[in-house]
Amino acid sequence: MTFDVPPETEGSFWSVIFIEGKPPEREEWTPLLQLAGRIGISTYVEIAGTVMRQATIKDMKVEDNSVIVEFYNEGNHWVRPGIKLWISRGKEKIYSDSVKTSLVLPESRRYYKFNLDDLELHSGDSIITQIDYGGEKILLGIKDIKY
Repeated sequence: MTFDVPPETEGSFWSVIFIEGKPPEREEWTPLLQLAGRIGISTYVEIAGTVMRQATIKDMKVEDNSVIVEFYNEGNHWVRPGIKLWISRGKEKIYSDSVKTSLVLPESRRYYKFNLDDLELHSGDSIITQIDYGGEKILLGIKDIKY
């Protein structure tokens, strides 16, 4: 495939190209069921030298015995963030989990939920989130629990 991009275009773009078949036509009879195949091909176009990878952790909150992390892709390029989350009680790490995520498109938000199961948070515990999204720096979020 070849993509022609206008000169003033910046960033990256995502699309799906669908190829669809058509069942052969029959003149003698018409079947009750006709099938047509459909294939989707994901395409990503990156305009060299114009890509800006920038993201933030918008929010971290505790809700229904879960930690919810709100990630926002501020850049003009898709990202695939890797997220690590741990909870410390003093110097002891009492919980850790990580997730390798799917695509987050430019100017999009994604919420990641970490279930704490039977873990009970106490005042003074710290929730730490580290997100590597492929930008210049790794994001770090810290939330201290206060009751």
